[in-house]
Amino acid sequence: NRIDVVAKKVASSGTTIISTNPKSGPESIEGYYDEVFCIPGLLEEVLFNSEADAYIIACFDDTGLDAVRTITNKPVLGIGDSSFHIASCLAGTFSVITTLDMSVPILKNNILKRGFDRICVNVSSVNIPVLDQENEECNALLAIEDEIQRSITDKKKKKLIQPEYLSNDNSDVLVSAVISPYLLTHLHQILQRSEYYAHKDGRVSHAANFAKLRKVLCLDARLS
Repeated sequence: NRIDVVAKKVASSGTTIISTNPKSGPESIEGYYDEVFCIPGLLEEVLFNSEADAYIIACFDDTGLDAVRTITNKPVLGIGDSSFHIASCLAGTFSVITTLDMSVPILKNNILKRGFDRICVNVSSVNIPVLDQENEECNALLAIEDEIQRSITDKKKKKLIQPEYLSNDNSDVLVSAVISPYLLTHLHQILQRSEYYAHKDGRVSHAANFAKLRKVLCLDARLS
């Protein structure tokens, strides 16, 4: 339901959002094991909603993306793949922050498969399960903020596949796999602070990128 609310807030006036969940499968998708059990239900939902003009898979691991594309000739978007494209438009390099360590190899494989391995500097996690993200006791916001700062300042971050002639110190933009509307509501505060520190450190282009992300991912998404 919360994904539906956020999607409708950013949809254009002529777009109708239909949000569905598979009738069977895991409650959350965390790793390759869960992926195996959720794809059949995902395919059923696509076939059942065959009148749709396009499909968006709201899982940052892009679970079932290629499988869905084999059963329809309509556009099929994964939010992970889409975020990589957006990040590549905003900066020359980017890092990805996800929920759990078990998703890191999945995302690295997706990045390689989609051709973003030359500009993705790092993939890391905050080790907080998907279903716990909105639990204030787990301090998800603080964990994400700390990982953002770590990704910015750690000069040892390297590309997934890094030839010597493509060496780079760190990333310009960070993409978060956390899509919880609760976190989205507060993400602007993290980006604003990152923008402040970038200005303070003299990284003007980084600060501008954080400002753009704050507007696109947070401010625009909160418009009703």
